[in-house]
Formats: sequence, C-alpha cells, structure tokens
Amino acid sequence: MDANELLAQEQFFYANCIVVGGSSPIGYRLEESKVVVDKDIEVDQSDLTSVFQNFSVQVGDATFAGGEAAAHGSCGYFYKQAGDRIVWILMTVDGGPFVEGEVFNGDVTFVTSDGARWIVSNDDVMSIRIKR
Repeated sequence: MDANELLAQEQFFYANCIVVGGSSPIGYRLEESKVVVDKDIEVDQSDLTSVFQNFSVQVGDATFAGGEAAAHGSCGYFYKQAGDRIVWILMTVDGGPFVEGEVFNGDVTFVTSDGARWIVSNDDVMSIRIKR
C-alpha cells in the first residue's frame, strides 16, 4: 500500500521512516540535531498506526500538513502533498506530535508539541535539521 492510500485510511507506518513519492519507506535515526537516513534500517510495512492531522498549510498548489499517531504520545508525522499525491512524508516514533507548520524563504518548518522545529530546506526531506 502506498502513502496516499495509507493517509486516506488515516494510517501510516509505525517507524522512523521517510517515504518519497511512491517509493518504499526508508528508515532513519536521529543524531544530535539531524535526521540521518539509513537504508539498512528495515521498516516493517505491516506495522501500522492510526494518524490524526493537527494542521494544514496551503502554499500555491502544495499542502503541508502533519499531526500525531495513536500508537504512542511521542509519535508524529508531516508531509507535502501536491494535488492529490503525497510528494513526501516523514514519520517519527520519538520526535513528538506535530502541531504547526510554517513556510518561509524556501524552508518548511514543522513544529512539535514540545517546540522542536524540524526544518525541510529546498524540498529536501532527506536532509532535515532539528532546532530545539
């Protein structure tokens, strides 16, 4: 099942992962203030959690949105959608629920409930930095 279908069913993978377009989920780990993509981290695609959207920001034909997952209070997700297709989506099992999104000068910032700011620059979801 792809990211569009999962979100339509209000579900997503219960893992630290990123999905770009129709690709398979890619695992990552958090190191200091960065998301480090690690293709050796396996993502169990059968392990799903319900997700709930907390916010949505429209910029041109793109929508940036995010929220939280039912699996645990520390789970959150955010994504970019163009038209009716998910461009990319990130799920975190320990980063916290996302409650706000901001777009400024080519950066999209997704803010967690504890105030951490996950910053996607130049639409590069594979190179996220985190400001606490």
